[in-house]
Amino acid sequence: MNKRNPVFWIVILHILFCGAFLACSSDSVSNSSDEEISSSSEESSSGASSSSEKSSSSEVSSSSVSSSSEISSSSETSAKTPEEIAAINAIARSCSRDSSMADSLLDVYEKEGNFGEATTRLADCAYSMSFEQLQGDVIIPSGLYRVQRDLDLNYQDFKTAFYKFWQDDFGVGPCNWDSLNVVTQNKDSLSSAGRYFICTDKREGFNSEINWIRASDLQVNTYKQDCDSSDYREIKNSTTGKMYVCDHGKWRYPMEVEEECGLCGTDNDGLVKAGSIFEYVCDSSQWKLNELIVKDSSDDKEYRATKVAGLYWMRDNMQADTARLYWDEVSAEDFCPSGWRLPTSVEWMSLFKAMNYRASNASVMRLQGGAIGSSVWWTSSESGADSVQVAYVNYHPMSYEAAQRFETFGVNTTTKTYPHSARCVKDDF
Repeated sequence: MNKRNPVFWIVILHILFCGAFLACSSDSVSNSSDEEISSSSEESSSGASSSSEKSSSSEVSSSSVSSSSEISSSSETSAKTPEEIAAINAIARSCSRDSSMADSLLDVYEKEGNFGEATTRLADCAYSMSFEQLQGDVIIPSGLYRVQRDLDLNYQDFKTAFYKFWQDDFGVGPCNWDSLNVVTQNKDSLSSAGRYFICTDKREGFNSEINWIRASDLQVNTYKQDCDSSDYREIKNSTTGKMYVCDHGKWRYPMEVEEECGLCGTDNDGLVKAGSIFEYVCDSSQWKLNELIVKDSSDDKEYRATKVAGLYWMRDNMQADTARLYWDEVSAEDFCPSGWRLPTSVEWMSLFKAMNYRASNASVMRLQGGAIGSSVWWTSSESGADSVQVAYVNYHPMSYEAAQRFETFGVNTTTKTYPHSARCVKDDF
């Protein structure tokens, strides 16, 4: 074609224009494709992560307590261990009245990451399930142990997670050897578990595992107060006026005579003072039970006695070949030492009531022979030719608090057939 022909140049321009257009279109398509791949890759990665999390959460759920409503897929629980999830499920189910309530609680936890308004109630319940009780030499498993025994989980990790729930709510943190004897306040003001706790391994009536227990007012009010081995002094609560005694290295509650007469010092050494229950003597800067030794001239055996509520009582049971005696023996005229006699049923009841319902007072009189058991004593109150009244004490405390009270006592009528223990009393010296 002749290059001077106008048609020639029109064709050339058309070719160049179309080439540029195609190149631009190709770049645009290429850029768009890269962006879509990148986006698709991110979505895929995100989807894989989500799928992985859901799978992991599902596996965790199947390893714990099985239920259609168990916590399994929320973002808050996906990072929890099987033991942590099992602990939350166990608390909801063990502390609920029925399964539907537990399901509702678990739904709340899945959405909120906590139990909402029910948190305090569940924390108190979980706390009460955390202790093993003792009955003699037998350990009664805690509610926590009974919950987890059918689960294929690490018990120690499960227990730690279970404890952490109520510890977090109470704001006390873990109890371990580093925090031994620490006293701290329960931060949940709505909790009924106790206002103050102490980290200890000493809890009468319970297994000796170290744990937070309810702190007594003595432990709270003497916390971080110095008490040296050479000290014998008192402090008083500024609000209640309640007295606490530093007794040569150990804080304790005051004796009744200390509350009524003050501490024993050099200025009142040798003073005999009758308290509302017992009689005491101030001896070497210490109030001691004013104990008398009674010797039975018939066999030279000695018995300890003290004055209780106006009557002298033997603190020991009368001895014979056996600890328990038959009616024919105790009713003999010379059974008690000269000047002593069997107490009446009314006098036994007066003794019981004088104990002021405190186990510590009953222990002074040796009315409770151990952590668990029963004791029966003869009285002089006959109820006919074949019957007589006996005094009794039963002690089967199911908790530390119950063990502090002296309540299970009384008088019954029984036949004269069976042997029982016996004590003697004296009106005056």
